[in-house]
Amino acid sequence: NQRKIELSPGIKEILTWAKKNHITMGIITNGPKEHQQHKINDLQINDWIPVANTFISGKVGIEKPDKQIFDLVAKQIGIDGAKTYYIGDSFENDVIGSKNAGWHSIWLNRRGHLEPKDAAYRPDHCVENEQELFALLQEIF
Repeated sequence: NQRKIELSPGIKEILTWAKKNHITMGIITNGPKEHQQHKINDLQINDWIPVANTFISGKVGIEKPDKQIFDLVAKQIGIDGAKTYYIGDSFENDVIGSKNAGWHSIWLNRRGHLEPKDAAYRPDHCVENEQELFALLQEIF
């Protein structure tokens, strides 16, 4: 069923809103190049996010939470990490990785995980669902 994945209506709404408001978007994903590319294609992500703004660890040779992948993205897209918000659902890969690179972090914590007590970084924001994420993004931007 892996090839039958779909974006939820809430995520489609967020992506459509962000594109309409000319918010630069990108993807950083860990995994093998072909596998992750199939997921991106199946989700039709490139309807909202340019192919040039898609970074797959298996393709670039660096994976989250390594700061270098965030630095690579910032350089290639031409964004200022200090003004960039990274949204992710993995505390280790997304929150720690983006904060270590100097980016803002939004943790989409759908499963109600607790923050590790010994974590070197904390997310700037934590939301539990897409509705909270959308409201937060509208507030930020």
